[in-house]
Amino acid sequence: MDKRIARRFADAERGFTLIEMMIVVAIIGMIMGSVAIVAVRQYKTAQIGNAKQMVLTVGSAVDLYSTQHNDPCPSNGVAGLVSEKLLKKHPKDPWGQELVFTCPGSNNPDGADVVSKGPDRQEGTGDDIRSWEL
Repeated sequence: MDKRIARRFADAERGFTLIEMMIVVAIIGMIMGSVAIVAVRQYKTAQIGNAKQMVLTVGSAVDLYSTQHNDPCPSNGVAGLVSEKLLKKHPKDPWGQELVFTCPGSNNPDGADVVSKGPDRQEGTGDDIRSWEL
């Protein structure tokens, strides 16, 4: 009887087998992978929301400039909005690109057309964020 009890204690002290450890590591990897996928998706959504807000902010600054100066457009574009302190700095979208600023705009003749080139950083593609579409 003592040998059976000793064998049970010896088996209990052995610890995890390699297969058990590999299964635990695989489960942890799957959990981390699914969390990373969700986090990246949320980050991309936040970037697009930030770009939309930036485009709207520049458009609002143009409207404010127009009201203050009885002129629809600043003479030197976005730099004029910065020099008038209507914008803190020259805006760049979340992908590091400068916004495309056309004043007066072809889509908004009383104001400006402001465009972020979007995640692909190329103007004129389907992922562009345009002020007249917001």
